[in-house]
Amino acid sequence: MTTQAYHVTRHTFQAARQLADLGAEHRASRLHGHGFELMAVGQSDHGWDLLNDEVASLCHQLDYQDLNGRLDTVPNDRAILNWFAARLSPSSVARLALKTAPDTFARLIPQPDNALSVAQWFYFEAAHQLPNVPAGHKCGRMHGHGFAVKIECLVGPDQCTEDLRDQIDQAWAPLHQSLHLACLNDLSGLENPTSEHLALWLWQRLSGLDSLISIGVNETPSAGCVFDGQDMRIWKQQTLDAAVQLAHANADDPRR
Repeated sequence: MTTQAYHVTRHTFQAARQLADLGAEHRASRLHGHGFELMAVGQSDHGWDLLNDEVASLCHQLDYQDLNGRLDTVPNDRAILNWFAARLSPSSVARLALKTAPDTFARLIPQPDNALSVAQWFYFEAAHQLPNVPAGHKCGRMHGHGFAVKIECLVGPDQCTEDLRDQIDQAWAPLHQSLHLACLNDLSGLENPTSEHLALWLWQRLSGLDSLISIGVNETPSAGCVFDGQDMRIWKQQTLDAAVQLAHANADDPRR
């Protein structure tokens, strides 16, 4: 079994842009501002410090800029991510993600084919009771959650990310109407409303979306699942507090 470790760094910048390719009626066609967040995931053998410094420097170059003039092209999400990818070592960056609002981001995987996807987060509150858990399990009682759902779709070569986001919003609207403030056990197909069954239920109802990649369902901020139409990944976040000493750091590094 082989393993691969990655470094992750995040940096923010504030900038203005105008997406004129959307048509005059679209809200994003007006000059407007964003607080952007760029996340880079890189191979561990290139070092976190180097990756962090490169991303920080590039974000600084775009901070408080008019992106239409700075990028010399329509500064949509694809163009911004490509701008970063062209200035970072292709061998050191596994993927880049650009957050343009609290609940939306675009993700670029430079190698091998520069694949771009967009994801939207949605939220609803609902009750459920799991009928198949062992006797005495707390989830066997009727209880409620604030659910979070992430819908991710692949962007076509000539497709605009804003148009795809609008499609995702429209597809989610009737599902939110059915799920919000409902008892999930009462919905057809959700008689056993685990997160995994809910992800599958949503996949079946969103399969008409262009290039649907995955559905994520979080019952809590620390537990959830992701379904890609074939495989289900279940995750649970755990934390620990500990001390570390970097014995191989530079002699003047306080972490030594």
